[in-house]
Amino acid sequence: MIVENNLNCDPHCLGFHGNLWMSYDSWINIYSFAESIARIFYFIILPAQLFSSKITSSGGKRILTGVLNYFGLVIWIFYVSALERKFDPKLDGQINPLPFFFLMMASSFCFELGIHCFFNKQTRLSITGLCNWRLMCFLIWLGANSMVNYYVVLKHYDYEYYGPMRITKVATHYMSELFREDYETFHCLKDMPSNSYHSIRPTLQIEWGYSWGCENKTEKWNTNWPSWMKCAKLICPVDDDDNAKLIPSPSPCTCYKDRNIANQSSWECLHSEFNLSKLDDSFDRNQPPWEDPLWPSLSRYGNCDLNVGTSMDPIYVHNAMNNAKCQYHVGSVCVLMGFAMMVMLVGRLRQQLLRQ
Repeated sequence: MIVENNLNCDPHCLGFHGNLWMSYDSWINIYSFAESIARIFYFIILPAQLFSSKITSSGGKRILTGVLNYFGLVIWIFYVSALERKFDPKLDGQINPLPFFFLMMASSFCFELGIHCFFNKQTRLSITGLCNWRLMCFLIWLGANSMVNYYVVLKHYDYEYYGPMRITKVATHYMSELFREDYETFHCLKDMPSNSYHSIRPTLQIEWGYSWGCENKTEKWNTNWPSWMKCAKLICPVDDDDNAKLIPSPSPCTCYKDRNIANQSSWECLHSEFNLSKLDDSFDRNQPPWEDPLWPSLSRYGNCDLNVGTSMDPIYVHNAMNNAKCQYHVGSVCVLMGFAMMVMLVGRLRQQLLRQ
């Protein structure tokens, strides 16, 4: 796909897609099916092995052990579900998958160790004792989940164009609350209560299309209105008395009490970033921006779908793709380990049947 090969995009890329022998949807369906089967068998094998553990005690101790088995199972299922909801990367791909992976693997190892030593009454720890059908299902489940997320991100960010798009207008300056991605601009607010802060952010009108910006719809012209966060300005909380207050941090976190002053500062920033004097002139839509270097432009990923097309900030896409690559490596290792363990367990089961 174009995101994977943008290092060769000088100054642009158009119409490059990954050479997959199956579509993204096919891979998603295959790994979703594998994840569902592994999850179902995991939660079937887990209680079966727990409640079939050797219990040599009698009376009250037998009841107590059964109760511990039951509550241990319930707590583990809720714990796994909570970890999945909290750390499992979502569609935007901006959440690092490694904490989810390491927590799941460490928790699973501790759980298997507890079952091996406590419920099964075995004091000697062996690799063959820990390699069982339950752990095999867990590895395939975790690996298939990572692979599903990987292909979902690939499908979501499969752009057909990367390169400069013409800036045709500074659409507006509007005031907005801070969002999660805004902390990449205002680093100094990461550890501070910022719910009282707002920002003035300029919106640029960008345009691209025709044969230089669209792979298939070569007669289509697209218009988007992204925010340009490099020139966004903070509005101070209402209880600030100073006209401008510098939070202990670098200068991007200067905040302004007066909205007009913030607007003016944002405009000055835009004029320093782009040659906005060209916006009053006309241009030829068939001429690519790299052949008209004096015209202001910015580089983004783009698709010529919908009515006005879609575009995305390169840094945002790169973060998503880096996290997707982590998921691919994690998922591949887990799936291979799971199927290798399946081969080993099938061989062990075959030997036991032959002995009988």
